[in-house]
Amino acid sequence: WGFVTYLPGIGTSNAAAISNSGIIVGSLNSDAVAWESATAPVPLASRVTAGGSGWTLVVATDVAETGYITGVGYKNGQARVFLLKPL
Repeated sequence: WGFVTYLPGIGTSNAAAISNSGIIVGSLNSDAVAWESATAPVPLASRVTAGGSGWTLVVATDVAETGYITGVGYKNGQARVFLLKPL
């Protein structure tokens, strides 16, 4: 516990988890996002490949050191959990 950092982005942001490498995941205005090195938030929906169409990613809840991100979203209108795997 040594410092507090500001998470850039306009609106309401919530951090849910941080990896040892400094990747923070959470939400910004009800969209799942990741912050890398306190840069602008990256909407995780922009990282979903064509096979993942129909998803609305709401919040990222955890990030592993391997880059896997879990969270909650909607697939075709139904609440579901998601797992994003790095390419």
